[in-house]
Amino acid sequence: ATGTYGSSASDDTAALVAELDHVVCMQTCIGHLAGALGKECSILIPTRSQWRYSEAGDTMIWYKSVRLFRERNGWDKPLAALVQTLRDKFNVIEVAA
Repeated sequence: ATGTYGSSASDDTAALVAELDHVVCMQTCIGHLAGALGKECSILIPTRSQWRYSEAGDTMIWYKSVRLFRERNGWDKPLAALVQTLRDKFNVIEVAA
């Protein structure tokens, strides 16, 4: 398939990811693309994950810029950890309502 600028859809996706400050995704090719491009990326990993993400740990052997957030007894703890990671990265402070 040809994208808007005469490139393939994957080239367009790579160009888009390259412009992002941080990528958040589930276990998909987008996380691998971000890692291959050296972009910081947070990947949400369900309890039954694919072999590529191993069974434990928060890193990937192929990409130093990727951090894994694993579902364990629900998503509350990994999502809270992800939110804190993004707050720290972007210097976001919580404002009382």
